[in-house]
Amino acid sequence: MGPIFEAYRPVQAWLAEKRPDVLFFIYNDHVTSFFFDHYSAFTLGIGDAYEVADEGGGPRHLPPVKGHSKLARHIGAAFVADEFDMSFFQSRPLDHGLLFPLSMLWSHEPRGLARSCHWP
Repeated sequence: MGPIFEAYRPVQAWLAEKRPDVLFFIYNDHVTSFFFDHYSAFTLGIGDAYEVADEGGGPRHLPPVKGHSKLARHIGAAFVADEFDMSFFQSRPLDHGLLFPLSMLWSHEPRGLARSCHWP
């Protein structure tokens, strides 16, 4: 395993030990779901679930990502109350900017190979 993958091991172990209820993930969309006609500096997902984006070769065989809309809406309201310029989305698919690191941090069943697919 290469050095970049070895760097994930301590975080994998921490997640396995702590089993957090929520991960707050910050990543770059890579112009997959948002295009230059609406590419906000900061966009917060407030939906219940997010599908895997088709980045040109069909969606990767990864499960959808479960959202925590109540917490996300609370965070969004707090940012707006503090005059932070935010955009929000609910049903945009997620790309490799989030899915690759998440797939390295948590075990999962590839989509299409298991009856129920979800991130723990």
